Amino acid sequence: IFVTFAGGRCRCLPEASASPSSGAPRVAWIDNAKVAMITLVAVGHTGMAFSFGGPMISLSPATTWFSPAAVLGLLLLKPLVVPMFFFISGYFAPPALDRKGPRHFMRANLLRLAPAYFVWWLAVNPLTEYMGYVLTRPAGDSYRYLPNSFHTWFLNWLLVFQCCYALSAALPTVRRPVPKFAALVGLSLAVSLMQLVASVALGVRRRPPCAQEWLARQAVAPAAGASVPRLVLCMAIVFAGTSFGLFSPPVADGSDGVRRAGMYSFFALQIPSSAYWLCVQVCAIDVFQRRCNFENAFTRFVSSAAFTVYLVHMVFVNLYTFTWIKILGLATADTPMGSGFVYMGFAYVAILTVTTSFALGGLLKKIPGVRSLL
Repeated sequence: IFVTFAGGRCRCLPEASASPSSGAPRVAWIDNAKVAMITLVAVGHTGMAFSFGGPMISLSPATTWFSPAAVLGLLLLKPLVVPMFFFISGYFAPPALDRKGPRHFMRANLLRLAPAYFVWWLAVNPLTEYMGYVLTRPAGDSYRYLPNSFHTWFLNWLLVFQCCYALSAALPTVRRPVPKFAALVGLSLAVSLMQLVASVALGVRRRPPCAQEWLARQAVAPAAGASVPRLVLCMAIVFAGTSFGLFSPPVADGSDGVRRAGMYSFFALQIPSSAYWLCVQVCAIDVFQRRCNFENAFTRFVSSAAFTVYLVHMVFVNLYTFTWIKILGLATADTPMGSGFVYMGFAYVAILTVTTSFALGGLLKKIPGVRSLL
C-alpha cells in the first residue's frame, strides 16, 4: 500500500511513457490452464478434509489407504498449482506494466487483490472456520477468532511480487542470456537443499521454489528435450512407491521410530524431487499449449468464474463435508469411517464443491456491479 500510493512522490513508480493502450487479448490455453489449476485447488483442499486435516471441518484421520493416495496426489499435482498461477501472472505482467506504467500497474493490482485478501483474512476465513465449529461442536474445544489466510495467502504474495516487479522498472535494464534447462535444474537442486533444512527445522512439508521466468521466455518443450517426460515418469513411480510404502496403514500403525523414519524420508525426497517439479511444469505448459488452445461458451463461462472459485470454494468444502457426516449418521466429525466411505465422501464433496463454486462464480460475473470486482 505504501509503495502504491507513495511511490509516485518518491519517483519509485514513474508514470507510463505513453498513453495506455487497450488490454491484451485473452489467450485460450492460459484460460483453460487457469480453470484446471483452480479445480485442482478445490479438489486438494477437499482431500485435506479427509486426510491431513486443516483449519476447517476435518474428518477423523482414520488409518486407511486413502492417506497414502492423498500423499501421492500431493506429490504429483501440487507442483502444478501455485507455480502455474505465478507463471500465468508473470505471463501478463510485462505487457500490463508497459501499457499502464509502474504507478497505474500497482494501483490496478492493489485495487483488484488487496480488498479480497483483507476481507477473507479478517472476515470470511474466520467466519468459515466458525461455521465449521458451530456445525460440528467438537468436544473439549472452543472457538477463538483469529484472522487467517488459509487459502488466500497467494493474493498477498502475488502483490509482493508485483510490487517488486513494478519497482524494478525504474532500475537500469541488464540483459542476460536465458539460462539453459540443465542449469535451471541444477539451481533448483541447490535451492532444494536449503529448503530441506528449513522444512526439517520447521516441521513443515513444502516444495522448493522454481524459476518461472525461464518458463515464460523459452519454447519450453523443445528446449527441455525428450528426457523431461522420462524424468517425470520415473519420479512418479518413485513417488508412488514412497507414498504407499511410508504412509500405508501398516506403517502408520507401527512404532514411533517407523513413523519418524517415514517422515524423514519424505523430507529427503525434496532433493531429487526438485528436478521433477520443474519438469512437470514444462510438460504441463506444453500440453496446454498444444492440446488446450481452444475456447467455446463453456470454457469462457468457467474461465470467468475462476477467481471467484478460488475465493469461495472452502465455504462449500465445509458445507458438503458436514452434509456427508449427516448422510452417514456419524455422531461427530471425529467418528472413524470405513475406507470406502472415505473415498465416496471425497468424491461427493469434491464434485459438488467444484460444480457449485463454478456455477456461483459464473453467475456473479454476469452481475454488472460485481463483474469488475471478480
